[in-house]
Amino acid sequence: MEHWEYLKPDGLRFVWDDTLFRPGTDSFLLSSLPKLSAGLLETLYAITPNETEAEAISGIRITDERTAEEAARKIASMGVCNVIITLGAKGALVFDGAHCEIVPAYKTQAVDTTAAGDVFNGALVVALSEGRTLPEAVRFACKASAISVTRVGAQNSVPYRTEVDVFNL
Repeated sequence: MEHWEYLKPDGLRFVWDDTLFRPGTDSFLLSSLPKLSAGLLETLYAITPNETEAEAISGIRITDERTAEEAARKIASMGVCNVIITLGAKGALVFDGAHCEIVPAYKTQAVDTTAAGDVFNGALVVALSEGRTLPEAVRFACKASAISVTRVGAQNSVPYRTEVDVFNL
């Protein structure tokens, strides 16, 4: 039995951030891609690759919204029911297996994007755990991530919940 087969207890949702970037280097760990087996993907509620990761997983070069949607559909066809491709300053593409939506990013002056992805995923899971729909959770995650990029550092950039709740541009 694969270790991921234990991840399917009733009522639990799992979100996979398959970060391919190796800290301390300028290289991506493309060798981690085979770990995204059909069995693992079918276990997940959502996967949240960035553009580069989505290209590597799907084999589709992302150049615009159309190709991002094609990549999301290809990833979904591999077994995961929800695909969220983070698009940096452009926001995030949300594909739920039937519908596709671009959630725009909040416009801020980015200073340091080090923790943007981690903040996005943390906020996404918080919002989902509160019962928000997937698009609502992605909007919340985009807000949290937009705040985080305005600060230097990783831990220092994570916003407090109250900051995300009142953040509007």
